[in-house]
Amino acid sequence: MRLALIFLVASSLAIADDDPRFREYHDYAALTAILSDLTDKHPDLVSVTPLAETKGGRKVWAVEVADRSAGDPSVRPAIVILGGLSGEQPAGSEVALAVLLRLMESTDEATVAARRSCTFYFLPRVHPDGVEARRAGTVSPCDDDHDGLVDEDPPADVDGDGLIVAMRKKDPSGEWLIDSVDPRAMRKADTSRGERGEYVLYAAEGLDADGDGRVAEDDVGGVLLDRNFPIHWQARPDPAGAGWSAVCEPETRAVADFFLAHRNIDVAVHYAGTGNVLYWPPAWLEEREVPGEDVGILHRLAEEYSKATGLDARRVRRDAPPIGRPTGTWLDWAYEGRGIYAFEACLWDLPEADVPAEAKARAETKDAEGRLDDALKRERMWLSWSDVKLGGKGFVPWRAFKHPTLGEIEVGGWRAGAREVPPEEALPALSEKQLPWLVQVAGHLPRVELVGVESKSLGGGHYSVRARARNVGYLPTASWQARRAQEAGPVVVELAGEGLVVTMGKARRVLAPLAGGETSDWIEWVVKSDPRDVLVRAWGPRAGSVEVRVRLGE
Repeated sequence: MRLALIFLVASSLAIADDDPRFREYHDYAALTAILSDLTDKHPDLVSVTPLAETKGGRKVWAVEVADRSAGDPSVRPAIVILGGLSGEQPAGSEVALAVLLRLMESTDEATVAARRSCTFYFLPRVHPDGVEARRAGTVSPCDDDHDGLVDEDPPADVDGDGLIVAMRKKDPSGEWLIDSVDPRAMRKADTSRGERGEYVLYAAEGLDADGDGRVAEDDVGGVLLDRNFPIHWQARPDPAGAGWSAVCEPETRAVADFFLAHRNIDVAVHYAGTGNVLYWPPAWLEEREVPGEDVGILHRLAEEYSKATGLDARRVRRDAPPIGRPTGTWLDWAYEGRGIYAFEACLWDLPEADVPAEAKARAETKDAEGRLDDALKRERMWLSWSDVKLGGKGFVPWRAFKHPTLGEIEVGGWRAGAREVPPEEALPALSEKQLPWLVQVAGHLPRVELVGVESKSLGGGHYSVRARARNVGYLPTASWQARRAQEAGPVVVELAGEGLVVTMGKARRVLAPLAGGETSDWIEWVVKSDPRDVLVRAWGPRAGSVEVRVRLGE
């Protein structure tokens, strides 16, 4: 089963993988069936758990992937992969699902080793209601325009053509001009150069149902999950969608509770929608405020991602255009709140390779003063791409219409999803390069080992035991931010054995976090016992666990 695409797509894009599971959009029932099938076929590798039920009656699924023959998955360092936080961009959910399937079925030596040494968690569709309806927000009532009413002025199909697009009205008080190169495109008037707008542009077709002078500004529902996390959360009208409180939605509460319950998570990745870029935090801290340890690690992992996938990588900033860094995002919460190395991969963007050379040259046409706005150039390129790949069906031509309250207007613009939802044929290429990087990251995870474990007889039934703990991974056992947020679980080394009496040192020692490759000082005990085997154990929430058996006095 698959969701019907809302626009037609030509099928000339290269197919990166012939498996139909990698090149189609799955509805909720199909996703659930695939996950159920995995647990039936691979009970030794996969478990699936419902985290929450949405207001639409759908489950938010969590999938654990780990080779259980290698030990308890809950005590291994972990990577979590999320998809589908925004329902209007379903490709992220499909990529998360495809990566899960590739991870499960790969026989590559490095991938098999990764399944044995670490645990992978997948939340492939955090917003199942939104993906099913192709809508960004939840259905929870939301006062988007802060007028004391909820959901009272949604977009509407005013001209009755079965589509909800945009509207424009000729008005000298407007800010917009028609592009002289492609009249379908609109550009903002540059008042610094003496330009005056000629049109008011309405982003959504609709009515002023509440009589406040604004059109279609309060849609049905509208809590955006990626504005609903605790760090830097604030309810404000711009941007709307934060919800009445942080984690007020069952989906965001489920994600937060999952992270809190799985202290072994060290790296998190969210597959998002448009942008063709990998983002990493911190957004609300300047790099000079963060010690080089975390900054260097985030840079290195991002650079490795760029090399593996070909995508750009950059740190998000709170002053990022066009409206600044949104508040209440999962990315900021995962890093600043939990000290997890977090990344957001935006996988789809304008496929410039599919735009003909003559169309590219036309898109780069400058004005009389030799200027060209980047946003206008991209709009022209998108229109050319729609003409070539979608047969022009991605954009509805402007046509005159008499609006019941606005009077003479034009209705037209982009169909919903035309630029945000990749063609199905593009999906394999989006997912095929993700797994090698995740396997590489798995090799970087912190792992505690015990070295130099030895015991000597001191006479009189007393024995010394000593050992050192070493982090053999590249990542530290706790990030700098985890320590700052007091989310850093310690590395613990313990001596255990039946009938032991520890006469010097504590049986359980708590160590400071270990940097990548760092070895602790000697940890020593003196015990009184008969000759016997004892265990030296070491573990950390994000560093795994290990134990070494040693014979007293040998």
